[in-house]
Amino acid sequence: MIDRSRLRAYMSLIRELLRCPSGDELALLQTNLELVDTNLIQLMEQVATRAMEKGAIATADFLRDLTGQLKEILSPTEIEYSPDGEIFSAHLEVIEALLNCPSGAETEILRANQEFIDAGFILSLQRFAKMLVDIGEDRAAEFLQSIAEPLTQALSGDSTVAMPTSYLDLLGDILRVVTSNGGNTKALYLLLEANVEKLDISFAEALEDWATSTLAVVKPGIAHSIAADIVKFATLIQDFPGGEKADNLEIAIAGYEIGLRAYRRDRFPQQWADVQNRLGNVYLNRIIGEKATNIEVAIECHKAALEIFERDLFPQEWGATQYYLGTAYQNRIYGNKRENSQISSECFQAASEISEEENNPDLD
Repeated sequence: MIDRSRLRAYMSLIRELLRCPSGDELALLQTNLELVDTNLIQLMEQVATRAMEKGAIATADFLRDLTGQLKEILSPTEIEYSPDGEIFSAHLEVIEALLNCPSGAETEILRANQEFIDAGFILSLQRFAKMLVDIGEDRAAEFLQSIAEPLTQALSGDSTVAMPTSYLDLLGDILRVVTSNGGNTKALYLLLEANVEKLDISFAEALEDWATSTLAVVKPGIAHSIAADIVKFATLIQDFPGGEKADNLEIAIAGYEIGLRAYRRDRFPQQWADVQNRLGNVYLNRIIGEKATNIEVAIECHKAALEIFERDLFPQEWGATQYYLGTAYQNRIYGNKRENSQISSECFQAASEISEEENNPDLD
């Protein structure tokens, strides 16, 4: 099991590896064999991710090359953790200091590192606590959780209303699984199945609140990465067979709306349009709310997507959006039934033309 002094030793070794002369890395590791394990590999990968985000590409490449060599040395069955890319080296240093400080000194450490204390740091605390639980350090994990709770309340700007810890824990686990497994359906569904009682409207609201506060304070690149993971999660939960379908769709809607705010149309037009289509499809099948109104929202989402997905520039996306729009008009309640049917047929025809062109490229 890892203890606090071992965590400090890991971080010290990583810093020495970054400073040592080129070619001396393996010799340095040889003299510290007692520290060469899967926990060291995970921390090195996380530091490499942080270096890449800060533009230190050479440092990131160096650490990733070194971790690759270490993975080949260690038995594959020993490798338990994969990098999630969210725990920054700066956060790790603050967490290390908190774990090793005398009782009562935590406030002073947080005050001395105020530039790092944001919503992203809270998520780092949650994820590191989860890792400590996985390796049997329950007391240290509880200590970090006790720090995360009041910070969450303080950052929310309301000390009387804070996100339930159970929701924050689940959200941290979800993003960790999505990031680590690249949107692997089975891994996420197993996690959701084990926490199905938490997948309710309140979780959708918690997701919205957490993302709003987090995306406002983290760097743009990190915000983009978090939003991408949330959109992946929204895509997977809308088809999740467990829990209440109505609640799952509300969570998906919250996720897509977060994506739309992060993917500004002027900066990420394709991602913005893609999320518009996804949001439109969820609204078409939404259970909560008035059906007729939901369908109108779906139509507007797909029309918005078509403003970006022009036929000449994005033929496949344009064809898919035409199909989605045709389906929405086919189910439309408002308006003239005959006109809706006519528009639906025209959209389906447009979509089929793209399909024919793809299957018969020589037609042009």
